[in-house]
Amino acid sequence: MRKALIVDDEMLSVRMVSRIIDWEKYGVRICAAAEDGMDALEQFEIHRPDLILTDIRMPRMDGLEFIQKVKEKKPETEFILISGYADFSYVKRAMEMGCSHYILKPVDEAELETAVRFLIDKMDKKERQEEILEENQRIKVRRQLSRFMRTGGSQAEALRLMEQIPEEFSVYRLAGIMIEENSINDYVELDSRLTVGMEVLENRLEEDLNRKRRCMLLDYEEGCWTAMISAYADEEEPSEVWAKEICSYFRAEYEMAVRVCFTLPYDNTSHLPAAFMKLSNLERFSFYVGETPVLGYGYNCEENEFDQLDILDRTKVIAQALSGRDFAAAKKILAEVLGLSVHLNPTNLHLVYEFCYNVICGIREQFTREERLEMRDLPLMKMSYRDVSELSTVYELGQFMEKAMECLAGEASECRSAYGCLVQEGIGYLEQHFDSNISLDSMCAVLSVSKNYFCYLFKRETGENIWSCLTQIRLKQSKKLLLTTDYKSYEIAYMVGYDNPSYFSRLFKKCTGYTPNEYRAVRTREAHGGEKR
Repeated sequence: MRKALIVDDEMLSVRMVSRIIDWEKYGVRICAAAEDGMDALEQFEIHRPDLILTDIRMPRMDGLEFIQKVKEKKPETEFILISGYADFSYVKRAMEMGCSHYILKPVDEAELETAVRFLIDKMDKKERQEEILEENQRIKVRRQLSRFMRTGGSQAEALRLMEQIPEEFSVYRLAGIMIEENSINDYVELDSRLTVGMEVLENRLEEDLNRKRRCMLLDYEEGCWTAMISAYADEEEPSEVWAKEICSYFRAEYEMAVRVCFTLPYDNTSHLPAAFMKLSNLERFSFYVGETPVLGYGYNCEENEFDQLDILDRTKVIAQALSGRDFAAAKKILAEVLGLSVHLNPTNLHLVYEFCYNVICGIREQFTREERLEMRDLPLMKMSYRDVSELSTVYELGQFMEKAMECLAGEASECRSAYGCLVQEGIGYLEQHFDSNISLDSMCAVLSVSKNYFCYLFKRETGENIWSCLTQIRLKQSKKLLLTTDYKSYEIAYMVGYDNPSYFSRLFKKCTGYTPNEYRAVRTREAHGGEKR
């Protein structure tokens, strides 16, 4: 609510002006009154009013001198002059100082109300313009920070960006908020929200996050927001408390599961690219170590390694064990490496993948030495380092490596086709349950495989994620229903598993170029045209 100050040496006039109109109607509160310019200046310093109604001729300091002093301190303050003197020389000087309204005593209610409404509208418009400019500047700075964070830049650019960010972010942490899509409904809900109102969602999210700690969302990519959070509040509230609150917030407000990672504090924007690289490693490591919703340096992860892995030595030892077909010893070494890996500095996680890839290469060489030509088409024989590195959790990596050793030992009867069969079983499950809210938990329980491992295999063999495949199955079924039944499009939406017919219609048009009803009409005309010919 805006504040108004009334200045007049006649108290009767003060009472009359304060009551003649409904000030609250215009969002204004009379904060104080003063008898002369000196007293008014004191009240101004205390209350910093937005609007001042003042007489011109007063003892000690007249209205014009008072206006001049206020304008020097707060130029945006608006004035309404009220006087019993029709002295236009005063009016002229007041107008030159920025006053836009002059009312003669006795004050007319309608005239005062018109003046107040005009000035309130003027202030509102100015505020909106300032908010737009401020928001545009905020977006511009955020984009510049995001680009610098991801691509790097010069020291001069870092210093320039440092000058543009608020003081609260001069010491900051980077945080990653990663959405987990555990069911098709999660996927649909997220896609719907981001398609229809990403800007609205981000504005609300940033506003809510700032109630907990000063936060600036920098960008969103592939289900993950990257945010800069102020580190000044660390002493009052550790970052892990904030991160856990974010997890609870997403569950309560959006019914979404998220993981949160955060870096150590940094005190200069020049460190932003390095901080982002460390955050990216943390985000991957959070999936590697398993069900850990919050992972952060200084909380449950340290930048300095506290378990050194002698990868080269262990690689040699496991190669000797495999060459001698001592699979028990090989599995023991593998278990040691993977057990220690969950305590590594996340930036050195690649060492574990290099170890596993070297073991795969050793197994392939062993196949060659043993002239086991029947194994040449085995998926294992074609695996690259990148394929191995896409096994995102320690559990999946361990499962895969043990299976590879079993293939060498001749213990895995399905080692040639297990992956293809598993994905095919998954597609069959999607085709059978497409009209329900399929979850990764339920599907992978039926398939007897871990969630992340199955997602990796599915993406590798089909080129798309599970939910995209399910979407195509649902669209195929909906097309069939549109052409072979008289069901309305909203009924078909429910029949193929969508609880929101509007989302179904938008998705259908995005994928086919037609709304469901347009698709039915066009295909029906084409069919009838074909019959006539």
